[in-house]
Amino acid sequence: SAWRTVVLDRATRLLSERLDAQGKRVYFEVFKRYDLEAVDGDTSYEAIARELRISIDDVKNYLTRSREEFRNAVRSILCESVGSPEDLSQEWDALFGGS
Repeated sequence: SAWRTVVLDRATRLLSERLDAQGKRVYFEVFKRYDLEAVDGDTSYEAIARELRISIDDVKNYLTRSREEFRNAVRSILCESVGSPEDLSQEWDALFGGS
């Protein structure tokens, strides 16, 4: 839906800003390459590690951390537009299918 696209776009920008502010741009680069740009799973940890000159373990760790930060960014955006924790839960489920 359009709402989902708006929320996810805003969350992506917020994630980028937050990680930049923490001096962790490479975390965002890993997230972007693996979760945003990969088509049909054609991007591997190995390819990203080679491209960014980091270890495969770093790729895994940065991905875990950036996904967590991304969820936080989505949550903070939703909190701006909902009135209660129940509403937040409903919006979250609408965006991510109850995940």
